[in-house]
Amino acid sequence: MVGPQVKFMVPRLKESLKDKAKDGGDIPVEIIDALDYGRLNGSTVLKRALELAAK
Repeated sequence: MVGPQVKFMVPRLKESLKDKAKDGGDIPVEIIDALDYGRLNGSTVLKRALELAAK
């Protein structure tokens, strides 16, 4: 997960992480919601990160 200030890097990150997961799949890349980021809502961000990691 990346902060909203670097969302321009997401396409490059997705490309560089393609086929890099242990199972041969893609490692998910997602932008942290701007409101959660700004409000320092770490529990929501962590919950989403764990959901992505479970995929």
